[in-house]
Amino acid sequence: MTIMRYGKQLFKKTNIFSGLLICAALLSALAFSGGCQKKSTPQTPPAPKPAGYIVMEKVLSDQPARPRTTLKVIIPEKEDTTAALKAALTDVRKDDAALKAVIIWAYRSRGELNGSNFTAGKLEWAADGKDFNGTNSLSPNPKIDALDAAGR
Repeated sequence: MTIMRYGKQLFKKTNIFSGLLICAALLSALAFSGGCQKKSTPQTPPAPKPAGYIVMEKVLSDQPARPRTTLKVIIPEKEDTTAALKAALTDVRKDDAALKAVIIWAYRSRGELNGSNFTAGKLEWAADGKDFNGTNSLSPNPKIDALDAAGR
């Protein structure tokens, strides 16, 4: 009888020990596999390429009641004129939040800058919805005139 009793106790101890050993092995396997797996982080889409333009001239008005600026920019032929004009407006407004009116004349090359007319496009914007002088209504706002390659 003592052997039988000793066998039962040994069996119970073995079951507890083997159960603990199996649990420990599973926990370590889970911990190890979780630590070695590549963690997935949400991918943010790449930022869109900013429209290409080069500021060649910037003139600020000295009117304290209506701060305004004019810009002459070069937009390369491969760039979208409308997108580049909008990007230039965003940038100039970010640089000077007090501006009330902006006009941007766009050209295709440096040689065209001294001409009287823009060759790529023009953007006019006003915070109060009036034209650059503040007299007439500006609609739409911003008003964009983008010319095609033929200058129309």
